[in-house]
Amino acid sequence: MDFINICNNSLLMVGANTIGSFAEQSRESMLANAYYGLTRDTMLQQYVWRFSVKQAELSRLVEAPLYDYSYAYQLPADALRVNAYKDNEEFKIFGKKLYTNKDVAQITYQARPNESEFPSYFINALQLELAATFAMAFENEVKYRLLEEKSRFEFIKAKSIDSQTQTNATLPENNFWITVVR
Repeated sequence: MDFINICNNSLLMVGANTIGSFAEQSRESMLANAYYGLTRDTMLQQYVWRFSVKQAELSRLVEAPLYDYSYAYQLPADALRVNAYKDNEEFKIFGKKLYTNKDVAQITYQARPNESEFPSYFINALQLELAATFAMAFENEVKYRLLEEKSRFEFIKAKSIDSQTQTNATLPENNFWITVVR
């Protein structure tokens, strides 16, 4: 499914006309163009979605930070958020750069995937979030309230489904104070 189909499904939920592209001169097209990217990226950043997590070894920049850190690295163009740094090393993000004192930077990060990589549970949540936004823009308070509530529920459901796409972490033996005391 592409971004136009996602927007069209959201527009249909509020009783609006569908669009063929973001370049059309219609209110629907202008709203879809204004809100789609922001809504998508916000939803991707609100949770560690397993389908959009990537790992990368970053390219070191020639210019070093002014102070506090020894090295600067360029974040990937599709990076929305850094989730982890290998070996839990200290780092800070400044714009699209990562600063650290390590001479190698390996990260796990939240990426902006292509819409064709979105699972259906994320598409459903995104469509409802967009529909709520469109309802507010079309000044339909009743539909906005209904869609906003449904959107929250679908987001929780999507997080639950996504969390089941990995194995559970195992706890090391004899790490509980109750069993150690016995």
